[in-house]
Amino acid sequence: MRISVTTIESYRRYLIGIDNEEKLIESITKRSPPTINMQRGTAFHSILEEPEYHYNLDTGNYICNGIEFDFDIVMKCKAEIDYTGLFEIKHTKVYEVAKERITVVGKCDQLIGTTVIENKTKWATFDIDSYQQSYQWRLYLDMFFVDSVKYNVFCMSALQDGIRLNSIEKFTMHPYLNLESDVKKMIASFVDYIHFRGLEQFFQENT
Repeated sequence: MRISVTTIESYRRYLIGIDNEEKLIESITKRSPPTINMQRGTAFHSILEEPEYHYNLDTGNYICNGIEFDFDIVMKCKAEIDYTGLFEIKHTKVYEVAKERITVVGKCDQLIGTTVIENKTKWATFDIDSYQQSYQWRLYLDMFFVDSVKYNVFCMSALQDGIRLNSIEKFTMHPYLNLESDVKKMIASFVDYIHFRGLEQFFQENT
């Protein structure tokens, strides 16, 4: 089977009661369209990667997929990005769990030396615990063989007169004892769930 890092994290959120099972199944089957905040986050991510491509001469702001961000917002966030790093790096690792070979696929925002960089937008109250408990950075540490995962979280609000930048939160996650064991346990648990719900068709190697 072939499983993405983001889907494993969605499963973890279901396990601890943040998301319900319906939302998990929708993320697996790709039935639901992206929310407006997901669309905003995707647009801003594209702008950060290639700001010159999305600059609008008429407004003096940055626009992607019809979503506009003020010049000052982009400049403040752009200052936190190290453009010497490669963007959108995809990597896979095969895990042996429950006598199965599971290919886990991850795509990090940036890779700079031995550090993975994750640039996130947040459209609700910032809570560092939600990031610390995540399995995304755990999987990235184990899969990419890096020393740290650094987060840049751009906390924003969508108001009637446009988008506002509230704060920029930065923190770094590091490896710890039993990291690989924790990762394998979560993967094994998800594989059991896939079999229990008969969802194998969505995780075929050739899809």
